[in-house]
Amino acid sequence: HIYYRWRVYSFCQGDGENLWRTEPFLMIEPYGRWWIPPPLNAEAAHMEEEAAKRLEKDRAAAQEERRSLTQKKEFSTGREMERAKFSRGELKLNDWEKERFDELLRKNLCASQESICDAMSFAFEKSGAAREISALLKESLLEQDGGISADTRIARLFLLSDILFNSQQPGVKNAFKYRDAIEKMSPEIFESLGRHGNGRAGRIVMAKLKRAVSSVLSAWVNWSVFDSSYIDELESKFEGRKISVAKIFQEEEEAEVQVNEAIEIESSETLKAEDIEIHDAKTSTIPKGSGFVTVADQDEKNDPNSAIVDEDLDGEVLDDDDLDGEPLSDGDLDGEPLSDEDLDGEAFGDDDILDTE
Repeated sequence: HIYYRWRVYSFCQGDGENLWRTEPFLMIEPYGRWWIPPPLNAEAAHMEEEAAKRLEKDRAAAQEERRSLTQKKEFSTGREMERAKFSRGELKLNDWEKERFDELLRKNLCASQESICDAMSFAFEKSGAAREISALLKESLLEQDGGISADTRIARLFLLSDILFNSQQPGVKNAFKYRDAIEKMSPEIFESLGRHGNGRAGRIVMAKLKRAVSSVLSAWVNWSVFDSSYIDELESKFEGRKISVAKIFQEEEEAEVQVNEAIEIESSETLKAEDIEIHDAKTSTIPKGSGFVTVADQDEKNDPNSAIVDEDLDGEVLDDDDLDGEPLSDGDLDGEPLSDEDLDGEAFGDDDILDTE
């Protein structure tokens, strides 16, 4: 347990996890044993030292900001000072904060989630200076000179997209300022991405940029942060196409007409042919069997040449099985057949016919 005894003592003296004093020391004076700490890991010790320096600068910057606000007479309480700090997002970054954001944006930023998260966290921690941070982000995204690679521009685009997504989250002060700023500067940014390398970029590089732009725009559509016409405008800016507002409205109207036509066709196909009756000019909409006589029915009755069809007869056709009784035979008839002798009188002749003329 010798190591852990030294480790606890080292933490109590203010040493860090990777940075500690390496000089021999007495843990118990004056007659204790001498302790010799292990050697340092140079790289880990340097990183921890830099982190400690940044933390100290953050504290100094916060104190300086608070001191400058307290010099104004209109702030009498800490609450008023806090509101003034984040009002309108128009605060300015001090020199160290600008240096820190520049380091996060231009030196450390890559496609890794950790580096993007660090830069985004800084942006929302300093949301009081949302306008200035948005301007610095725009400036970095428009850079094309100096051998800026497509991967670097894609990483900055992903940072822009993450800031836009988190600007919709409740409880973040001045977050909406980032959304407004991104909406204003996005057309110029996407146009610049489409002209990466001043138009001299290779096909593979442009294909990589196109995939990144498509994924970002698809995410914005799913988040519903902007309307579809604005997204189409950004896509056209990247591809170098010109699209007018009138054309956008025309495309929306055509799409609406196509949807309405599709609905009409679908509804008409559901109707059955047997439910559709074709009527001539004399046909009335009065239902049959209602007791009312239509003009067509009256004309049909007055027409002597009109034949009676089966549809005009009520009931069903009678079969032989539906008749009661049995057929009559000659034996079932009463009496005897009449002959000429059974007739009274004489037959008429031609002289007996009266001339009525």
